[in-house]
Amino acid sequence: MARLTRSESRQKTRERLLDAAKDAFTREGYAGASVDVIAEGAGFSKGAFYSNFESKEAIFLELLERHMSEEVAISSGFAPAEASAEEAIESIAERYASDPVDLDWCLLSIEFALHATRSAAFAARRTELFARHYDAVAEIITAIAAKAKAEVADPARSAAIFIALRQGMALERSQPEPAISADDVKSTLSRWMRELIGLPSPQRANDPAR
Repeated sequence: MARLTRSESRQKTRERLLDAAKDAFTREGYAGASVDVIAEGAGFSKGAFYSNFESKEAIFLELLERHMSEEVAISSGFAPAEASAEEAIESIAERYASDPVDLDWCLLSIEFALHATRSAAFAARRTELFARHYDAVAEIITAIAAKAKAEVADPARSAAIFIALRQGMALERSQPEPAISADDVKSTLSRWMRELIGLPSPQRANDPAR
């Protein structure tokens, strides 16, 4: 087996620390998860942690950024050039309805919001990350709208609404006895996106009277 380069080894260490941080923050909350616990969970020393991240808050932010990048990459794959607007919308709605609810991220989203109310520096960085995330999701929304020869007046605001809607439903779905079903998630996201770009609902689209 080929030896890892120094850069590859460093990246692998960072990924292990990030995974351990996710577990620690989910289990203990931001305040309860110490650098020692994170480092131990990854199998490294405290010194190794500080060689890669300057603080607990820094790894908390990078964890959020990594998750956002993964979400955008996955969502982008559901709007390929050859897909129609309707197909792209249904694929995205189906994806969020059928994927197992990640309880860890539902809990972490609350931790991120809570910590932002207690740290002005963290709040500023969180706002910056979310602004970039909204812009990335807005590009997907704009691309889908273009397939229907439509325009979205404020794509970034629409992206923020879409994310808030999706996260709220995911949080409810993560509960032991959720009040909404996977079908509710799919139909709600589908209707919202269709209305945003002026497409009829699936029921109306299939109505022979139209």
